[in-house]
Amino acid sequence: MTFRPAEQATPVIKSESVTADDRLHGSAPGKPWGIRPPDRTSESDKLYQMIDQEEDGGGWSAEDMKGEGLGQADEENEEVKEEDDDDDDDYGDSCWGQDAHYDHPWGESSETDMGDGGSGSGHGWTAGEEELSAMERVRDDSGLGHGVALMETNHYDDELRDKVRFLQAQVTDLLYEKNQLAAKVKKLEGKGDNNSNSSRNCFLTRYKWQKLHCSLTLDEWEHLVHANIDVSGGDALADSELYISGDWKDYGVFVDLYGIDPHAAWSVLKNGLTIKLVNAQATILASKNKTCTPNFRELFAHFMKSLQRTGYPTNYRFGYTEDLEILELRSSFLAFRHALKAEVVDTAKTEVMKGKHAVW
Repeated sequence: MTFRPAEQATPVIKSESVTADDRLHGSAPGKPWGIRPPDRTSESDKLYQMIDQEEDGGGWSAEDMKGEGLGQADEENEEVKEEDDDDDDDYGDSCWGQDAHYDHPWGESSETDMGDGGSGSGHGWTAGEEELSAMERVRDDSGLGHGVALMETNHYDDELRDKVRFLQAQVTDLLYEKNQLAAKVKKLEGKGDNNSNSSRNCFLTRYKWQKLHCSLTLDEWEHLVHANIDVSGGDALADSELYISGDWKDYGVFVDLYGIDPHAAWSVLKNGLTIKLVNAQATILASKNKTCTPNFRELFAHFMKSLQRTGYPTNYRFGYTEDLEILELRSSFLAFRHALKAEVVDTAKTEVMKGKHAVW
């Protein structure tokens, strides 16, 4: 039985149809889906076609299929193989090359594929790589320069912030000093009142400077500069308030003038005549035109000690008593009262009792 290929035309398999090899292995890599590849039929497809023809036309036997059919299939497979080799040569250098060319990315082509014998694109790729490297180096250098400039700017900003904080602190200190000076000026403004703080500060400062010959602080010098009133005399209770408030802290000045502690003045000086005697003694000591004898100072000290021993009584001058300490207090009182006339010298040839009102 002879094989009649002319009577049965081989059907053309379209590119859209799925062959048995495609079902088993998938589509070949590197083949574009939009381009129709040449007609290729595998050996298994030929066998399926022969079976279909036998069922339709009859006359085919198993021996024919094993003999001539398989021989013809082998010949056709050889032809298909030769066509595949030709296609590989045709598509080898194209953009749809075989798997060997497909597996290599364009950026990783070897020198053999991209060398002088090829398309000549190897030199272009090398130049592009060098240009890209140069651009990256320039970008890195520019980024480093920007980083240094940014660090310098931040450092300069930090210095400016520190200067601003320093100036703000100075402004705060100056405002505080301004308020303090304004308060002092307001406090030192005298209106002729003998009991004002300004006049009392001036009285204590003058005595310390002119009589005790002690150095003055800056605040005490301000008392002398701003004082434009003439203080008439001492005032133990008013001056003690300066020490209680903290304006004055030199206790030696007050004790030398009044003979008692400034914080105890209001509690011990309750008798009116005693207060006058104490203030008179301070007025004489601070006066520029009056001087006193040493006996005057001794009599005043004895009087103040007698007051202290008896507990600063208020009615010690009158009444019958057998208390020796009260009797001694009366005696010291009379002696110091007499000393205000006899132990004081007026350098201007004036008497202590000059005028309508006595100093004490």
